[in-house]
Amino acid sequence: LTFTNLPRMESLAQSNGLEIATISWQGTVSPGAANLGLRIDLLNINNLTIKGVIGNLTVPYPFSDASDGDKVLIATGIATSTYFNVSQYSIGAGEPFQLTFSPLAIDTLAKKGNYEATLNISYLLPTLETRSSIFTVNLVIPNTAPIIDWARPTQSSMSVKPNETVLFEANGYDKDNDTLYYQWFVNEVEISN
Repeated sequence: LTFTNLPRMESLAQSNGLEIATISWQGTVSPGAANLGLRIDLLNINNLTIKGVIGNLTVPYPFSDASDGDKVLIATGIATSTYFNVSQYSIGAGEPFQLTFSPLAIDTLAKKGNYEATLNISYLLPTLETRSSIFTVNLVIPNTAPIIDWARPTQSSMSVKPNETVLFEANGYDKDNDTLYYQWFVNEVEISN
């Protein structure tokens, strides 16, 4: 989502002159993922231009910096409406900007759920006064669907002669270790569960 020339969006959070508009993942969020990006779109709600925006994101287990295993990731604030201009690091009053934290990794033993990270953003006002804003960012590892390795027979429909036996088999698992339930149907009648 690009905020250029869009009306102001509903805020997720505000702190000391900054407002979070959206938080989005770049990549598939699942246990064992590496090289994810986390993009946070913000708005400068100060009445002044700000510069030198730096975001420090402190992540809890099971997240880490994929490059060194550290728990603190750093990103530079870049104005989204002037992304390719020389002034991309200068964010005008009311202007949107982004912080992209990358590369993030998720431990292979991670469980689905909500995890709280702390985002500390510092920036300079035209008076060279330094300000900081602190946010709590909710990082979500979603539930993953079960995986079926194989199922026999492979046909979705088949004909069976009277007194003929057909063996039904399947092998699957759930990465979240959720209990799995199954049902076998023949002619829309449940045969087993």
